[in-house]
Amino acid sequence: MPEPRKLSVFLCHASQDKPIVRELYQRLNAVGWIDPWFDEEKLAPGQHWTTTIEEAIDSADNVIIFLSGNSVDKEGFVQRELKRAWKRSTEKPENIIFLIPFRLDDCEVPRRLRSKHWGDYFGINKEKTYDKLLVSLKQRHEQKLQLEAKEQARLEELLRIQKEEEEDKIRRESEEVLRKQAEERARREEEEKARIKEELDRKEAEAKAKATSEEKTASEKEEEHTSTLTFSSYAGSSILIDSSIVHFESLGRGRPVIFLHGWAGSWRYWLSSMQVVSRSFRSYALDLWGFGDTAHNILGYSLEQQSNLLERFLIEMGIGKIAIIGHGLGALVGMMFASRFPQTVDRIMAVSCPLDYEAINPRLRTSSPDELVNWLSDRSPETITVLADASKTDTYAIQVSMLELQADNPFKAFRSLIIPCLLVYGERDQAIVTPDDFVPHPTMMHQIVFEGSGHFPMLDEPNKFDRLLIDFLALDSGISPRELQMKEDWQRRTR
Repeated sequence: MPEPRKLSVFLCHASQDKPIVRELYQRLNAVGWIDPWFDEEKLAPGQHWTTTIEEAIDSADNVIIFLSGNSVDKEGFVQRELKRAWKRSTEKPENIIFLIPFRLDDCEVPRRLRSKHWGDYFGINKEKTYDKLLVSLKQRHEQKLQLEAKEQARLEELLRIQKEEEEDKIRRESEEVLRKQAEERARREEEEKARIKEELDRKEAEAKAKATSEEKTASEKEEEHTSTLTFSSYAGSSILIDSSIVHFESLGRGRPVIFLHGWAGSWRYWLSSMQVVSRSFRSYALDLWGFGDTAHNILGYSLEQQSNLLERFLIEMGIGKIAIIGHGLGALVGMMFASRFPQTVDRIMAVSCPLDYEAINPRLRTSSPDELVNWLSDRSPETITVLADASKTDTYAIQVSMLELQADNPFKAFRSLIIPCLLVYGERDQAIVTPDDFVPHPTMMHQIVFEGSGHFPMLDEPNKFDRLLIDFLALDSGISPRELQMKEDWQRRTR
């Protein structure tokens, strides 16, 4: 906070009284909180002295009127100074000390100043008068400081109000932008709902026509559907959660298995594994908020909200205890879901899952979805096809999940649970650092590394991955994945 301004005191006097006024000027100037104005000290060469003196009177906190036989009866500028000072005094509140008459000899005080208490700065009363003058000036200085403090407080209050008004304006503008964005999203989602309904109606009509023309049993149809499903022929399914579209696919019959995708792509790259699993299980693969054909719900991008999506999906579909197969982001979502609902999760396979924030290559946090596909896949036609949905990803969904992983790693809570967990990594994965061999996992957790795989083991070595997946799902409930028999060339190292 800046130091308080000194008290400005104008010394109004006749030129004949300069010696005694100069003496008082020097005494007042030695006081640290007084700034006396004395013409021969304050006037600079070249200044217009009439204007300068008038401005000094107008800006002064106090005016000392030096009265003597030289000034009382003298005509000229001293009278003009006195009149200007008197006029300024009439503009001040009555409780403000402004004009201070100061006699320098036994002269008669002018009539207009007789209402003011004056002091005699001569004879035996000189020092006593000086002390009383300091008391009056000190009182005036304290009044000035109080007024300045009030003015400063008023100014700060005005600035606060102005800032609040500006922030409120920005908030209203932001809310308007968000409202328009929400309306646009709602419009696009309604269009998407209409498109999906039209597609479903078309597929239903085709299915009915096919059923009429072909005589097949229900089991034969199921088997054929499982073995011949391609990306150009799947019908797709969707449900509404919080008035937003959630897209999913399902195959087979039996105990439910949930497939959750990672940061690059959608449900599509699980298709081969779903076909294999569907011979013994009911497999579901869904697109998380902001990915694939599921809505871009910006309030649902955190790991916690994505796990809420899985909870709502299971409730809507009437699904009970599940096995979770999660890749990257999907594995973290599965771990968070299991920490919240451990009685609902029978087991988890976590593929290419970072166990802490530092295990993630910074490029995974900053690249666009299409750049991630080009970086992490072999770019074969088959891989490009199953990762085609990456372009639909809302990059903000990736950023939010990364920030939450940095702030609150769900693996810390999950590792204390007694839920079988198989960790699967590709030795050539450039995005995720494989956990060190010498760091032990809990009894119910086991790790396998595929030598020939990168970030997508299910695409790089699909046969090996699917055999491991089937064996993992075939384990009895509550059995550690360490009991898996090491078949053929699943891994190079395990622990």
